[in-house]
Amino acid sequence: MKAILLGLRGSMRSWGALSLGDDRWTEERPTASAVIGLVGACAGVERSDVNAVARWNRSWSVVTASALRWSTPAAHFEPTLLTDFQTAHNSLKMDGTDNPTAVVSTRGYLGETREAAALVFTDGADPQLFEQAVAGLRNPVYTPFLGRRCNALSEPLTAPDDVVDAPSVSAVLDALIERLRRPGLMEPAIAVDKFEVTCDAGWADTWTQCLREQPGRPVVRLRNGVADRRSAGTMIYSTRTMDIIQFDVASLRGAPGEAA
Repeated sequence: MKAILLGLRGSMRSWGALSLGDDRWTEERPTASAVIGLVGACAGVERSDVNAVARWNRSWSVVTASALRWSTPAAHFEPTLLTDFQTAHNSLKMDGTDNPTAVVSTRGYLGETREAAALVFTDGADPQLFEQAVAGLRNPVYTPFLGRRCNALSEPLTAPDDVVDAPSVSAVLDALIERLRRPGLMEPAIAVDKFEVTCDAGWADTWTQCLREQPGRPVVRLRNGVADRRSAGTMIYSTRTMDIIQFDVASLRGAPGEAA
């Protein structure tokens, strides 16, 4: 099971989902379409090529990990929702005619958060796409950013050891949690009190059952079949069904696959 681990490091990020009217808010966690699109941009997949985008989207499963409460030796943190507004002149109305009135719209961002993701290559997909993704992450065709161009990365998305060949879904999840904790170029290692994992529907059952059966493991709460949808108005770009696992732990020490 080939996978690429991603460190989503930056001061702010925006994970868009529903886009109606003038406002653009953010989801609380990285969406599958955002992660797939982020790596697709690095690999040079053109948004205007509908067939290439569909092929790229089918070639990956997505797992994400988000710290909901975390700390460094200096302070404790929780994700913070930030907002600003933008003013647009000479915009268009829904009927395509010019709008003489300035439009003020709200933008949502997440700050004070730590996130990581894994792209898992689908069985039977073209192996060249995996190599294209790895090459693009090392030398991006388009500059990557965390949801909006103003949300710059604070370090590269991947390190040399972030391309893995895992024996199972559980091994991918374990590697992803380690990636979440890992210190970065500008960030220390963290202790996590509460974190959340999203993965393609059906992936979570084996891992959560393993956690529940082992004494002293984190408390697990699972939501199955949550829609991960990227849409704008009446147009739906992509829809996946995801499972969400939430853990309460004193730290990630003792997570499956890590020595206590």
